Amino acid sequence: MTVLKKATLISYDKLSQMIESNSIDEEAVYFLSGKDVVNAIKNSQVPTIDGNKLVATDITKAPDFAGQVAISYGQIYIAESTEGPGSWRIVLLQPNDHL
Repeated sequence: MTVLKKATLISYDKLSQMIESNSIDEEAVYFLSGKDVVNAIKNSQVPTIDGNKLVATDITKAPDFAGQVAISYGQIYIAESTEGPGSWRIVLLQPNDHL
């Protein structure tokens, strides 16, 4: 049986700040409220880079960054640059001929 020496109820934002500043007490146990857990899960479901979507769905617009992936009508595209909508290149998948 484990005895808790340090237990802290903490907000997700505060915990994130502590992780970034490397100020986590490794002997402490941190608890998040159910609301914070739900919000953290919602925020992590949409991957972003500097506020731009990692995976795009509209290839009629210029990519946010080179290397961005787009999925449109079942096709996969990768951005070569951010110069315009013509920067998207389709990814051709080869069939797998063995199990």
